[in-house]
Amino acid sequence: MNKKAIAGLLGAASLVTLAACNNNKANNAGGESAAKASERKFPTELTNEGTPIKGGTINYAIVSASPFKGLINPILSVDNSDGQLEDFAYANLFEYDANQRIKKDGGMMEFTLDRENKTVTLKLRSKDYKWSDGQPLTIDDYIFTYEFIGNKDYNGVRYDENAANIVG
Repeated sequence: MNKKAIAGLLGAASLVTLAACNNNKANNAGGESAAKASERKFPTELTNEGTPIKGGTINYAIVSASPFKGLINPILSVDNSDGQLEDFAYANLFEYDANQRIKKDGGMMEFTLDRENKTVTLKLRSKDYKWSDGQPLTIDDYIFTYEFIGNKDYNGVRYDENAANIVG
């Protein structure tokens, strides 16, 4: 290879290298750096003034560093992403006061506590509660969660000291 060809190849390689080092300000319409552009904030709340559409669909986005598991079941889920969606899917059976004590007159459940006999009696406030498929919600559905968590084969995070203390 002659000296002119080698010089030409070196010149072309230098141009490609310098072009790759360009900070690309010309392509950034706002003239801000790439780091600054990645810090842009998106709105975290959206308010609609209109009337909800019956049978409509809500699109909900979750920004997370970890992948979405999609369990959407409070017995099985272990991360915040699922927890955020569970808030939409599951109604509160109890309401709590400022001290995190169950309020007697709130939520979907009524309860009576018998400390001497170590029992809590629960009753749904209404017979009109339904699952999303139209099936009635029964107290057996609530009992199922305790039986599921208390099962010897369940190894999820919900079996903790509270579940271990259940007698009967």
